[in-house]
Amino acid sequence: MSTIVNFDLNKKSSQRGKVFVVAGSAGSGKNTLIRKALDMDLNITFIPSFTTRQMRSGECHGNPYFFTNVESFQEMIDNNEFLEYEKVHGRDFYGTHLTTYQYAIDNGFHIISDLDVKGATKVKSIFNDDAVLIFIKVPNTETLKERLIHRGEASAEIEKRLERVAFEEAKKNEFDYIIVNDELSKASSEFCEVIRKYTESDTK
Repeated sequence: MSTIVNFDLNKKSSQRGKVFVVAGSAGSGKNTLIRKALDMDLNITFIPSFTTRQMRSGECHGNPYFFTNVESFQEMIDNNEFLEYEKVHGRDFYGTHLTTYQYAIDNGFHIISDLDVKGATKVKSIFNDDAVLIFIKVPNTETLKERLIHRGEASAEIEKRLERVAFEEAKKNEFDYIIVNDELSKASSEFCEVIRKYTESDTK
């Protein structure tokens, strides 16, 4: 089975792997919390999604996404390589690699990904108890807008993202955990505690 990352055998668990899916509005701090969890050595492996969006400053191929073009993305769709995929904000495609997720679960590797809310619920519908959904919530839209401005988003892009907030918030009750990212250290502690609940076990 072909996977898009190399798994560290030292992280192989004696139980089935868990998929931690992190979702929330753009600017909610999903990737920041994921990075902090990875730094804590919680026996998890980050699985990037594929996207056709432009790479931002500080990003690279595989961090936080595998960047590709629309033609290559469509070829992956045609080859049934995605567990789920979606066009977000009416422009950019995002997709989740099917065989990597299935391999991780079947072989005892706990993985974590940042997905759109629709993608997250699709993963849950397929993997059921093997998937743990974590929704990251900002305290209010003003805070979210400030964060998007701070990271250099254009005004039109910010408006698109803010328009989607109501839809994303309406999905939050389908998640296993909701974490309010108001104060980063507190949110990070809660986030890591959720992961420890499932990963602190014997490993091979």
